[in-house]
Amino acid sequence: SNMPLFGLPRTITLPRLPERFSLSFEEGLHRLPFVDGQWTEKIIVTFVYSKSGEGRIHSVTSEAKRSARPISEKEKLLVEFEWIEEEAVDLEAGSSVMFLAALLSSIFFLIQLCGAGGEDHGQDRRESR
Repeated sequence: SNMPLFGLPRTITLPRLPERFSLSFEEGLHRLPFVDGQWTEKIIVTFVYSKSGEGRIHSVTSEAKRSARPISEKEKLLVEFEWIEEEAVDLEAGSSVMFLAALLSSIFFLIQLCGAGGEDHGQDRRESR
């Protein structure tokens, strides 16, 4: 029917509403800003998704093309669905890099802490003489 098909560009028509309205997808998880049905000629909805993992939609944005004149309720509203696929992400590699960065920064912090502690003891000995 008028639902977007995952990953396939498509143009549909919807009945024109005389008031402001909004569209939402995935049971309200992704909601678009309100548009004025009387002055909007076309809405372009862009889905950003990835096929890696579960094939999820990451974001949904829209662009409303306004008309120079009010549009009759008899005219249908055009809605274009565009799909942009993100590059596949290797989650395991990303986790490994984050772990390595955390480990190195912890070691660096410990070295700095031990070095700072050693300098303080040397000053205390000099002052007590």
